[in-house]
Amino acid sequence: MTVYHVSPSGDRAAAAGVKWQVEGREGRRLLQEPHRTQKDAIDAARRHAREHEP
Repeated sequence: MTVYHVSPSGDRAAAAGVKWQVEGREGRRLLQEPHRTQKDAIDAARRHAREHEP
């Protein structure tokens, strides 16, 4: 089962305008996707979860 985490970005990314990130593992690939808003990050995590549903 793939689990996606939505978390605040680090200080360096926040300075660049990226406030939230989605992290997860899709098979062997590590997903780290930046987003400007928490809502965008949650929507992306849900979309990835639906696409990789077992």
